[in-house]
Amino acid sequence: MKAIAPNYPDTKFVVVSGDVKQEPNVATLVPKLEEATYLLGMVAGGMTKTNTVGAIGGIRLPVIKSTFDAFELGAKAANPKVRVLTSYVGSFDDQNKGKEAAKSMIAQGADILFHNADQSGKGMFNAAQEAGGKVLVFGSNRNQNDMAPEVCLGSAVIDMPHAFKEVVKDVRDGKFKAEFRELNIPSGDIAVVWNEKIMDKIPPALMKKVADAQQKIKDGTLKIKRNV
Repeated sequence: MKAIAPNYPDTKFVVVSGDVKQEPNVATLVPKLEEATYLLGMVAGGMTKTNTVGAIGGIRLPVIKSTFDAFELGAKAANPKVRVLTSYVGSFDDQNKGKEAAKSMIAQGADILFHNADQSGKGMFNAAQEAGGKVLVFGSNRNQNDMAPEVCLGSAVIDMPHAFKEVVKDVRDGKFKAEFRELNIPSGDIAVVWNEKIMDKIPPALMKKVADAQQKIKDGTLKIKRNV
């Protein structure tokens, strides 16, 4: 993008989770998925029966690790005794590696799992389904609740279409700015989408704590750090 953008000054470019600075026709969207993964972590910490939960990543990148840091922070906010297992499978498209990582965590006692591994994360859903209802999971980046509706409690979602529409509107109105735009819960670009089919598994008292935390994130009194 840094190489191409200067050659097309009349074209507006958008980068997601990148680091393009000082190019007058490039805007960068920075999804703060950490706000949603913190809330998922609260549910994991509050619901685990083994005090062990897990996070499965694709390739170890700062943007992935940061979501896991927030997940662990949320889990320990709800349950200081919780242990969070973390594994990076080294791929974003190997479902078998994702499944094996999930099975390994389940063998170590993890009863709630979260992934940020793209296609590799599908293996986590398979492993959870094969666990016979003993393991619950969370999806990421988009609403993945329907991938395993009987075990997926919810998903941390980035509403990228909404974010792009805002940029398009600015271009149309002549208000485009070459800036970093944070996508977050207050802006409506980041959210937790709960699986209504099994939401009743989440204790009401715990859900209230999660709702209170979400409101604090919205009003700025609870800030979830992005470690990137």
